[in-house]
Amino acid sequence: MAETEKRAQVLEALLPRETGSLPWPLHNEAVLFVVSSCVSFVKRTIDSLRLVWPLLRLVWPYKFTILYAAWSVAALTYAHRTLEHEELEKQEVAFLAGGLLVSLTVPLAAWLSWEHLTNFVEPRQQSQTVRIIWTVPVYSLSAWLCLRFPGRAIYIHGVRELYEAYVIYCFLQYLVFYLGTNRLELARTLARKPSANGVHRPPFCCLAPWAMGLEFLDNCKLGVLQLVMVRTLTTLGSALCHYQGVYEAWYGVYWTTALNSLSQGWALYVLFLFYHATARDMRAIQPLGKFLTIKAIVFLSYWQGIVIGLLVQQGSIGSVEMHSAEVVARAIKDLLVCLEMLLAAVAYLFMFPVSDFTLDKGRVFPSDSAARVAFLDSGASPPTSGGAHGGGGGPGLGGGGGAAASESGA
Repeated sequence: MAETEKRAQVLEALLPRETGSLPWPLHNEAVLFVVSSCVSFVKRTIDSLRLVWPLLRLVWPYKFTILYAAWSVAALTYAHRTLEHEELEKQEVAFLAGGLLVSLTVPLAAWLSWEHLTNFVEPRQQSQTVRIIWTVPVYSLSAWLCLRFPGRAIYIHGVRELYEAYVIYCFLQYLVFYLGTNRLELARTLARKPSANGVHRPPFCCLAPWAMGLEFLDNCKLGVLQLVMVRTLTTLGSALCHYQGVYEAWYGVYWTTALNSLSQGWALYVLFLFYHATARDMRAIQPLGKFLTIKAIVFLSYWQGIVIGLLVQQGSIGSVEMHSAEVVARAIKDLLVCLEMLLAAVAYLFMFPVSDFTLDKGRVFPSDSAARVAFLDSGASPPTSGGAHGGGGGPGLGGGGGAAASESGA
């Protein structure tokens, strides 16, 4: 009570009077009281932190897991309450479900990108890694926007298709940068490989073999780059046909689908040839898991759209409420993409961990070092260490590898 009265007296003293003057003795007492109050507050805060600090040190490596769990609970609670208290149409329910999946997907990709950027020890490879990781948010956000704006879906899909082609090229560059520091060095490494690696497999076995070396390397790069060019042309053509109102005609959908399918098939085949020729040198980073993950995202999402389109043509998918069968099919495809990207984000945590690049976790010979070049020239098998490349070190949901504490290490 005495402290309360003292505070009231100080406040009364600080109030301006009719003359606008402030008694200086009371002013000095008020300043001392404010300072003493601040010091007392700081002391109490420090005492509280002394009690909490051991707990903070214990949970700090798991900060992202805790925040992500809290965010997931909040998102699920919001979606449940929205469905429970509001009457939504089916399109709005699909948009809400897609938004929920996106809200769970983007933080995973953002955190993995942040781990790589804050442990940027090999810029050439990790820049390609971050671009590959951002396949997940680009796909999920574009699919969610298509659910919200179905009339603009053709243009939003175009952006996703362009990034899809770009990511396949980024993955090839990722493998190239791991194997050598420049084009001629990698060509010399490939020239020592058996010539059987340049022989084509079915269904392209009728083509002439590629000589191992510069010819093999350049043909692989061109085989992937053609997908970027073809996908750009077909995307612009689809947008133009849609603008002219003829996209549903024969020379709209079917021709662009056929060209994209052939181009994508050749690009993936070329990637397979490159992987088959260099798999032994890249064993430490487990390229097969990375290749299959990217192939599943790009290949399956593309072909499931074609299968859904065929179901519409056969009448298996019909109209719902005021929406046509085509709109319903696109909504199903986009909702499936949102779900698949959540699974892909989890897979990326294991396939592209930051432990692939942190020097204290697995990588023995960085790609920019002379030791790495000499090691590849020797033809020996790449070394592996426990908890290293391609997921051995875990998803890294903690505070980052190398420079920061990793949750898997905790």
